[in-house]
Amino acid sequence: MRGLPVWALAPHDLSRIDRRALVLYAFACLPLVVAITTIGLDEKAIDSGEAAALVGAAMVSVLAIPLLALRLRAREGKASASARRAPGTESR
Repeated sequence: MRGLPVWALAPHDLSRIDRRALVLYAFACLPLVVAITTIGLDEKAIDSGEAAALVGAAMVSVLAIPLLALRLRAREGKASASARRAPGTESR
């Protein structure tokens, strides 16, 4: 659900791939997860093991999702470069 507003409010001159990358960057939610797990621990709704697992999963997403976004943008850059190259020419 967090991605829909980011997609809708992204600048209209962004390509489709750039919009997807922007949505992926918006998914970094570690501070939110830490705050929610702290409240859960204070209210004794979850134990410390569950809180640690949630924060660990959020840390993995903070590391992995931006890398995925970078990969999407790099793939678009390669595709647009090959589209600009005239047929029969060699790259240097």
